[in-house]
Amino acid sequence: MISNRELNDPQKRLAHVYEMERKLAAEKIKLLSRLPYRIRNYIDEHSYFAGGCIYSLYNGQKPKDYDLFLDCAEAVERLNAAKIERVDFKSEYALSMGAYQIVTRFVGAPEEVIGEFDFMHNMFFFRHGQIQNVAPWKYLNTNKLIFNKDRARDICGAIMRVPKFVARGMTISKYEMANMLNLLDNGQFDSREKAIIEKFRNPRSRAKTTY
Repeated sequence: MISNRELNDPQKRLAHVYEMERKLAAEKIKLLSRLPYRIRNYIDEHSYFAGGCIYSLYNGQKPKDYDLFLDCAEAVERLNAAKIERVDFKSEYALSMGAYQIVTRFVGAPEEVIGEFDFMHNMFFFRHGQIQNVAPWKYLNTNKLIFNKDRARDICGAIMRVPKFVARGMTISKYEMANMLNLLDNGQFDSREKAIIEKFRNPRSRAKTTY
């Protein structure tokens, strides 16, 4: 495991990222090997890893799983038409095989799909052998949960995911929680609730109490 001090050294950080890319490339080969040969090259060309696996590897942790996203509808169609063995679970959202999940619900270019992820530390992706970013790189090197204000869907889901990240050692400020609750409000919050949200949406709340 690389220490935070070592990550501050540009050369060691670069070497660490290269090693991450090597590991992600190996995992993608393993995933593709589970697919019928005739669609492997197409899926390889039109897919990318994104989400928690990159954050975990950067911080010296073993990823819980690997989420593969597709960049076009045709890739989804080819995947659905193929006969795939050893599938653990298949739904309208994804196809799961062990530690791998191919997401079929949210399809598109990385900037489009990842741009709506709920938290900034997950907004990185691995494609064509390289780790790339949608959010600033600094969010890979923090244990603070920072909400993506551009997220336009499933705010409840983002809120419900907070305890999972906190259990893994991350923290979240009242400022970030207030930002999520503000987007959730559809006119049902009373005046007191709205006042509480606005209080903690004040920028001065950013450095205050975390959970």
